[in-house]
Amino acid sequence: MFSRSSTDKTSNDHDDDYTFQNNPSNETGSLIVGQGVVLNGTLKVPNKTLVSGSLNGELQTKRLTVESSGHITGKINCENADIAGHVGDDLTSTEFLILRSSSVISGDIFYKEMQIDKGAKITGKLIML
Repeated sequence: MFSRSSTDKTSNDHDDDYTFQNNPSNETGSLIVGQGVVLNGTLKVPNKTLVSGSLNGELQTKRLTVESSGHITGKINCENADIAGHVGDDLTSTEFLILRSSSVISGDIFYKEMQIDKGAKITGKLIML
């Protein structure tokens, strides 16, 4: 989902940027919540999580991608995140967070480093870790 790259930068001033790779399905300990799927519960995913559908509950994962069709309602704790969809609770990213222009966040955001694209909508506080 994310990989360090010196040629594919998401930001000109961030030396350790992450580029988005769509398919985490080939990695052990990864989860894909496909479009039209609704998943309820508390989840601990050791590697990558890709959400195109709906996830209701708490999520702990290493790397998170929420596509524009994706919705998460519940607290999120991750290292790296690339958000293009909806998040309806607090989001903690301990390394790097990207909020795409289509993202809608309703909750507090705890982050170490963050990139916010023009058009991203945030209702909540931004708190640097």
